[in-house]
Amino acid sequence: MQDNLAEFEALVKQADEVVGFNSLKFDDNLCAAHGLNVRTTYDLLCEIRVAAGMPPHYVKGVTRSGYSLEALAQANLGMGKSASGALAPQLWQQGQQGKVIDYCLGDVAMNRKLYQQRSQLVDPTNGQRLSLR
Repeated sequence: MQDNLAEFEALVKQADEVVGFNSLKFDDNLCAAHGLNVRTTYDLLCEIRVAAGMPPHYVKGVTRSGYSLEALAQANLGMGKSASGALAPQLWQQGQQGKVIDYCLGDVAMNRKLYQQRSQLVDPTNGQRLSLR
């Protein structure tokens, strides 16, 4: 929130590694739009795409679907997301920031578990082992 953005930026800057999911194309840009200099050092989605033989970032007609956080969590953790990300902007505009924060924290927890298990992840589209760095 606005009252602790500087604390968040300081916390991120002291981290050895900043891990995200599609954060190079979304979260880092969102932070920059709010004046925060946050840089992801390990984007799990980019690494998964590369391990699956695709470019790290979306390329129309080249990048295959099926690698959402939901699909990866289902295939590797046996759990899914608490809600759809499409709901977050609506909830926020309705003043339900707490629900959005809870939703985001759930995604962070899933991303953390996937990152911790990255040497054992399977491709949700074919069940093959992914070789991630």
